[in-house]
Amino acid sequence: DEDEDEEAEELDPELAEELKDDMEYVGMEYVDFNVHVVKGDRILTAECVADIGGYTIQQVLLEDPNPKEDVIAYEGPEFATLDEELQEGFVQYLEERGVDSALGAWIVVMASDKEDREYATWLEKVKAFVAE
Repeated sequence: DEDEDEEAEELDPELAEELKDDMEYVGMEYVDFNVHVVKGDRILTAECVADIGGYTIQQVLLEDPNPKEDVIAYEGPEFATLDEELQEGFVQYLEERGVDSALGAWIVVMASDKEDREYATWLEKVKAFVAE
C-alpha cells in the first residue's frame, strides 16, 4: 500500500522511540548492515546489526585498496573487545555521518516492510501457479 510505504519512509526519531517502547512491534528482530566511509581508494567499513532500539557495531575494518592475493589480511579485533573509549569514538564517528539509533530502527522497519511485501508477492505467484 502506497500510504504505508510513505509512512514508513518518513520515520522520525520520535516514532523510532515509540516503536522501541512499543512491546507490540511485530517484525524482524534484527538486520545486518554495513557502513562504508570512502576516502580516496581507502574504505573504512563498519559491520553493524540494527534492531528496533537502534544498532550495534560488530566489527570495524580498514580495507586494503591493493590486497595481495596470497596474504590473508588482518581484519581487526571484535568490536566488543576494543577499549570502551575507542568504541564510543567509533559510534560518534558514525553518528557524525548520520548513522544513529533512529537509522537503526528505520532499517529494521523498512526491512520488515520489504519482507512483508515480498512474501505477499510470493503468495500471489504461488496462488497463480497452483490455479493454472
